[in-house]
Amino acid sequence: MDASIELFIKNGYEKTTTRQIIQKAGILNGSLYNLFESKDQIFSDVIMEAMWDSIRESEKYMPKNTPFADMISFPICLLIYASSRSQRVAELFATSNRIWEINKRVAESMAEWVKERDVNHTIPTDSPDFEVRLYACMGALGTIIERFEKEPGSMTDVQAINVVAEILVSTFGLSTMNLESRVGSVYEIVSTHEVVICGMRVVPQDGDSIQLEPVES
Repeated sequence: MDASIELFIKNGYEKTTTRQIIQKAGILNGSLYNLFESKDQIFSDVIMEAMWDSIRESEKYMPKNTPFADMISFPICLLIYASSRSQRVAELFATSNRIWEINKRVAESMAEWVKERDVNHTIPTDSPDFEVRLYACMGALGTIIERFEKEPGSMTDVQAINVVAEILVSTFGLSTMNLESRVGSVYEIVSTHEVVICGMRVVPQDGDSIQLEPVES
């Protein structure tokens, strides 16, 4: 998995081949296909790893008494922060957003996390249109990330995060009180720590760029 992540980040999804992954990982051709059916499945697992990384990071950095509505903004902040500073990261997440099988897999896992962790039921997960609302929010996030891919620098990460946060709270009927301040607190955590995404550390560079580096064991 680490080998494929590094190649996708270096070359992009389209230009990364299964042969390159095999060579990078130093395994036999048959061994790879025993684990994955195709490059698409490998990419799907990379995106899922990114999603779980963002969730693990939210639980690592956010105080235990953080309202769940604020905690769920952490993955949003992390994805937008990384995508706004790396066109390659934006490309990978925008590509995944255009692949229905991956989109569905992410949505189902995110729904499970929300149902499990939102003990105060701030998000109406028992509503018959819960999943539709979740897909609507994911669609908005995906469109913003695609803009970072196609038109880098056309908007700031803070602008994007605030817009998606407004869509999230409006879609699920959550409190908008001090929303910008609450989201700003989450953004400060993301932007001042070497958070992890896709199994890689997000290391700020000069200017507004980032470098993705392997997590030291």
